Amino acid sequence: MKSETAQDLECIVMHNGETTIQYCLDSIHEQTLKAASIETVSFISPINESINKRHELMSLPYSIKVDADMVLYPHCFDFLYRKIKQSNKNIYAVTGMLEDPFIGLMGAVHMEKTELVKDINIPDVIGCDRYLRNFMLKKGNAIQEFQETVAQHWSDWSEEAIFKRHVRVGQKLAYYKTQHYDDWILEIGHRWMEWNRDSPFLALLGLCYGLLTPDQKEKGKGFADKEWELVQRLMKYKVIPKADYLYSQRGKP
Repeated sequence: MKSETAQDLECIVMHNGETTIQYCLDSIHEQTLKAASIETVSFISPINESINKRHELMSLPYSIKVDADMVLYPHCFDFLYRKIKQSNKNIYAVTGMLEDPFIGLMGAVHMEKTELVKDINIPDVIGCDRYLRNFMLKKGNAIQEFQETVAQHWSDWSEEAIFKRHVRVGQKLAYYKTQHYDDWILEIGHRWMEWNRDSPFLALLGLCYGLLTPDQKEKGKGFADKEWELVQRLMKYKVIPKADYLYSQRGKP
């Protein structure tokens, strides 16, 4: 059966060197509802400038932002398109959930109304999506979130990347005073217990460090290099506790 194309829908992919870009593009082409236009914003930093470039490119009534480390489920465009078409005038975006191997359900895939977003300039601030949400709320525009899972988060799962990414996640949570970070700590902790590998521990370590070091600007080159050097020394000398040992010791003084 041939897929339909929404002539008023565009897709803009945000790419900054992620090795998963081809998987992302493949998932876009496999959508049950096609976008009339697909553009890519590549290698622009800091992140706010890449988003501002996307805003410049927005031309059709509805625009979906896809990061290059997202692999979309086939129904993603169709689900979000139906929801945004049904939304009230004050809704500037609708979102679906993103499935992350460490944190579980998190973040969101955004589909936005171009006329409400295009002219906004995002400053150099940590968490550009969160900044945009707060800015729009002050204007009387809201975001409508749905619990439907529409994509998976694929990324560079090297130990260094895992640690640094979760440092940044923790810093964003701390900067915006997000209340549900304890759920994420528990989720990663459960992964550590289940997998009994170093990677969830590094994610947990990065997240907790980030919560203690809030920052207001986006990351640049060399981000968390010194912290990663320290973690590498810990790993070299086997100073990382094993989840199965800690689990066996639960309840003991």
